Amino acid sequence: MAPGRSIPGLQLLRTLIIAGLLAAAHGDLTTDDQFLCPTPHAIPNLPILKTEASISSGKERAPTDVTLVTQLSFERLYMLEGQCDVWSGTISAAVYIALVGGKAVSVELNSNQDPHLIALSRVVAAFRQFHELAEQKGICKLDLQLVSQEVENVWLSGLYPVNSMRNRALANAKTDVVLLLDVDFWPSAELVEVMAQPRKYESLRGAVLARRAIVLPAFEPGDAGDVGVEVARGAVLGGKAAAAAMSRDGRLKPFHTDRYRAGHRATDYARWLTARTPYHIRYEEGYEPYVLVARRFVPWYDERFVGYRKNKVVHLLHLAQQGTLFVVHPNAFTVHSPHPRARTWKVTRKTGLWDQLATIYREVKEQLAAQTYVPAAMYSCGEHVIGPLLPGPPSQAATAATMAAATTTEQQGAAAAASGAVTTAEAQPSAGAAAGNAVLGEDPGAATAVTAA
Repeated sequence: MAPGRSIPGLQLLRTLIIAGLLAAAHGDLTTDDQFLCPTPHAIPNLPILKTEASISSGKERAPTDVTLVTQLSFERLYMLEGQCDVWSGTISAAVYIALVGGKAVSVELNSNQDPHLIALSRVVAAFRQFHELAEQKGICKLDLQLVSQEVENVWLSGLYPVNSMRNRALANAKTDVVLLLDVDFWPSAELVEVMAQPRKYESLRGAVLARRAIVLPAFEPGDAGDVGVEVARGAVLGGKAAAAAMSRDGRLKPFHTDRYRAGHRATDYARWLTARTPYHIRYEEGYEPYVLVARRFVPWYDERFVGYRKNKVVHLLHLAQQGTLFVVHPNAFTVHSPHPRARTWKVTRKTGLWDQLATIYREVKEQLAAQTYVPAAMYSCGEHVIGPLLPGPPSQAATAATMAAATTTEQQGAAAAASGAVTTAEAQPSAGAAAGNAVLGEDPGAATAVTAA
């Protein structure tokens, strides 16, 4: 080789490195740049997504910020606006748009019109305008990604890739503490107070770094229309006292406990209404609360779960399997904001995916029991196989203990459901849990975000 002539491969590598450094300098790195596996298309049955735009908030970040991690389809941007109106921390949101032949599938809520196709450029322009307005009027620091997927037809655009979108939002979070929340839920004012007071924030941070998931009891209004939206807003702005009063008079009720009892049964709402200190609860299979957790311990969501079924349940099972203990916040909570029902449930049923998801879930449970489970995700490789900051699988001991507990509580839950009782198996704190109680402020004199909020 002639002197001074570079090898083509090295030249390409040098170009890529320089491009990456320049992108980093200008803040243009996307989550794909940071996490996408070298051969993602070799992973079967996963949504193939593309980042169309990525915009970060220009507002000043605080060291006490907690990032609310969420996802949504493009037509639900108004819900994100609602979250931004009540959350003063950072929001990392991934926004989805389906494409058919390169055209965006536009869905009009509260309309009898079928979805129709529009130019993708219109969606990108509206996306950027939304962020600009949020920067001007919202109190949150909004980090947005617009993500597209080419689908076969308009009907299949209803199969929303929920866990892929959650991974995009999670990968874009930067704070130590994250709140895993769906876009149709609003967090209560108590959490905003935590971020405003460094002492409370440090106590919360210490708790989640001790592998606690801080559970926010989830409520929904009794009214499913506009009145319900106002009830939800009044509750989160009014705090626990307002929520308790609304719960007593029927304006609020525990979320979906009349449809899927296991989803939030372990939270023990009756206990929460009078609780003054945090309380440990035992994880049971099917439990899917909204939680504050340490970003470093959060695993990827399994992206095979698209549409409607088991998508969050399997993630919480994995989180518990890692040895996470669940502790209910005695004051903070979240409320569902009513909205029109999406097409996702119907499309999942009619395509036959409903039964396929049940099969995948059973396989995941078997792999967790065998300590062989790795989330199926486009970002699951290299130094982030299990999660954004998790390179390897959890310990066998934690896996065995959690799976045994899940089996026991599943049987107990079935018996309780059969008898109509709502019971919660409260965890007996181990030595490790007792040590964590000090972090949570359960020992005399300890200050904590959980008890003091």
